[in-house]
Amino acid sequence: MICCPVVFRVKAEASNAFSKEGDCIWTGASRWAMVSQLGKGVVPFRESHCPKIRRWPVTEIGRFPLFGTMKRDVIHRFSVLLLMLAASGAAGADLFVSVQGSDLNLGTLTQPLRTITRAYSLAVPGVTIVVMPGVYTEYQSGWGLHLSRAGTAASPIVLRSQVKGGAVIDGQNASDRNKAIYLDGSYNVIDGFDIKGGPSHGIFIEGNFNQILNCEIHHNGNSGGGQGIYSSQSTRDNRYIGNYIHDNGVPGSNLDHGLYLCGDNEMVINNVLFRNATYGLHIAGYTTVNNMKVYNNVMAYNGKGGIILWMAVSGLEIKNNIIYQNGLYGIDSYDAHGSGVVVDHNLFLGNGAGDHSFAGGGSDYSYTLGTKISGDPLFVNSTSAGFDAHLRAGSAAIHAGLNLSSVFTTDKDGAARPASGAWDIGACELLEVTGLATNIPTFAATSGTITAPFVITNGLISQPVSTDVTNGGRAAYDFTIVGAGEYTISALVNAPDVGANSFLVNIDAEPVDSTMIWDVPITTNLAVRAVSWRGSGTFDSNQFAPKVFSLAAGAHQLIVRGREADCQLGAITIAPLGPSGLGQVPPKLRIAARDGTLQISWPAQSGAYVLQLKHVTSGAGGWIDVTNAVTVVGTEYMVSFPLGESAKLMRLRSQ
Repeated sequence: MICCPVVFRVKAEASNAFSKEGDCIWTGASRWAMVSQLGKGVVPFRESHCPKIRRWPVTEIGRFPLFGTMKRDVIHRFSVLLLMLAASGAAGADLFVSVQGSDLNLGTLTQPLRTITRAYSLAVPGVTIVVMPGVYTEYQSGWGLHLSRAGTAASPIVLRSQVKGGAVIDGQNASDRNKAIYLDGSYNVIDGFDIKGGPSHGIFIEGNFNQILNCEIHHNGNSGGGQGIYSSQSTRDNRYIGNYIHDNGVPGSNLDHGLYLCGDNEMVINNVLFRNATYGLHIAGYTTVNNMKVYNNVMAYNGKGGIILWMAVSGLEIKNNIIYQNGLYGIDSYDAHGSGVVVDHNLFLGNGAGDHSFAGGGSDYSYTLGTKISGDPLFVNSTSAGFDAHLRAGSAAIHAGLNLSSVFTTDKDGAARPASGAWDIGACELLEVTGLATNIPTFAATSGTITAPFVITNGLISQPVSTDVTNGGRAAYDFTIVGAGEYTISALVNAPDVGANSFLVNIDAEPVDSTMIWDVPITTNLAVRAVSWRGSGTFDSNQFAPKVFSLAAGAHQLIVRGREADCQLGAITIAPLGPSGLGQVPPKLRIAARDGTLQISWPAQSGAYVLQLKHVTSGAGGWIDVTNAVTVVGTEYMVSFPLGESAKLMRLRSQ
């Protein structure tokens, strides 16, 4: 009986090897294997019909490239790349890439490859290539990073950044390449990368059924002109979901856009497209663009407009989008012809020439204009420089959209959208958690008005020198309180030692030294801490811990002044005081496993909590504070652990 096929890649570690079809190798699992098609890079075999001669031992299984020509002689030692193929299709093992790796390595987590190109050359349907943080500048001359392989609908080839935004694909605006990524393969997934520096395009697509997910695609085509993403007219069924696409093209150009899409059956969902040179989304019907879905995006501050339709179109749906402060029209048209264009439940505000133009440049396509939403979307940061598309309480976009759960079910941050009832318009649902206050200001430390000596580094603010209150850095944040009451402030901070662990903080007035010093408890990494005031206490025992602020409904301003060097401030939350004295009832933890890590998260709006753990073998007590770095993912705090560690119990402790 012939077993399911298995694929080996063979490397000879001695000068004598073999290449003749029909030779057999010992797999180390009581099996003989017949070699065939040797020299073509992949060596498939069948387990039966091996002759009793020319049997060569294989002492090790691992991931290795194919080197040289195999010769039929004695083999001292082989190393083998084993990729299992199930009878119903392929199921590939993960490959890992690191800037500290080597392309002679096995491609495992502990022995990663060096280049994406090498890992991709080994990929078969079902393989996930996990790319560790770092800058990757590899390219194929004239093209960029070339992705030409095909997965399948059930088993795509996945290229994923291990840390969202941590792996950077940089085209370096170099003249010897054209794009940062050239994708002419099909059934590929590109997930979580920072993609920049493509001389003409960030991603150029000539394949089908691909997905571009959770990427930041920016500063492409800034010298010679180009797009964030371009899909050719021969493509179909590509998906663009959950991306930040900004600052692409040459400012003032009429030809450079965030997305320039020409294919059929494409979907544009949960993206934020802002500050692109011309339009956020250009729909170009060189051949008729059929059945495009444009749902729950934000298009803001693009040079000319949010969306433009050009040439032949049919069956386009533009729904649940926020189209905000673009140069001319929110939705524009030029020489566009066709039928079946539906524009419904979009929020328009502040577009220079008006909400829409359906007849520009001789356009005559038939369209249906449904409900238009008016009012302020109340973004967390509505300025062009610090734009943050998350919604604040009171936004006109909240519960104003169509329910599109038959097509997709989450927002840009991965939070669930309602299964029934109205959706929020735009890329992000306002977080609403049972048992927690929902109208809670949460904002990035970088989103305020920041003055020197504060500097911004990796989304955090700090100052390089220690100062007094009068000459320290200043950060000011405007926020709105819906319901009057008592509130506390919590923030993501890094306070590495007693010489780098303090700020001054106040609301609606400048903070005063020394009573309003916030002495931050020492942290090992980034951690959530509640704001306190020293008052008449000491640096290691603040009098007001936490500091409680009585706030009226309406507009307020949080002011943070720098004090000690190298104390870092991240995301800030202002939460109502709960019955226990801080925040609300402790929220439930959310647990997910991804990319070799266990991810524990909870809503940032819940206030200042510390994640604790104890091992299941511990008796009563035994709880310890987790010192792993806390990160901000959307509207949640998250801590990650390696998978495979011993079992633990986890809980949140209020500060």
